[in-house]
Parts: sequence; structure tokens; C-alpha cells
Amino acid sequence: MRTGTVIPLRQNSDTIPSQSDEQLTLLAVPGNKEGTFTLYDDDRETYRYEEGEHSKQRFAISALAARNSFKLEIGAISGRHKGVLTARRYRIEVPSSCHSTACHTERAAAETRGIASR
Repeated sequence: MRTGTVIPLRQNSDTIPSQSDEQLTLLAVPGNKEGTFTLYDDDRETYRYEEGEHSKQRFAISALAARNSFKLEIGAISGRHKGVLTARRYRIEVPSSCHSTACHTERAAAETRGIASR
């Protein structure tokens, strides 16, 4: 995995759920680069996204700082569609070993908190 990446993961499901996920796991991959990711969501049933009915949420990760610390920004969920959530819980995971440009895929769970998006 490249550093400066935020990868949202959801629970496995045999079907496509009709509403947004109440909890996301964010795989945060820190390193020598900062990065951003925008999560797109819609009602998963219709073509209303063509008329602007969708939501987006931006995630940003900083480059590693002193003592291998980094900042993960979780943006507000913006937009509207059927089933959209305005807040959710997040589980943050960080790979167990990273170098300045790449991380191994084995993950280690970081502190888990319930965070409402801003």
C-alpha cells in the first residue's frame, strides 16, 4: 500500500444495503506524503445521482511528523439522498509496519473511538 492513503472499509454483506454504513473502518496509511480521499455515496437504487442526489465525505491524512505521529481529518458528510447518514462511527486502523513510502498489508488496530463527522 502506498503511504498517504486512507482506505474506507465496510462490513461484508451479501447484498447492497439500502442506506449508508453506520460504521466505517478507515485504514490510515501514514508516511512521507500527505493524501486525501473523497467517499461518494448515493441511494444505491435509482438514477437520482444524475440529478445531484448523492453525498460526499472527505478524508485527509498528514505526512508523518515527529515521533511518527500523524493527523487524520474526517470531514463532514455533505449532500442529500435517501438513506444518507449525517454522522457515523469510525474504527481507525494503521498498518503494523511502514517505511517512508510503503506499508505491509498486515494491519494493527489503533484506538477505536465513536466520532461524529464534522
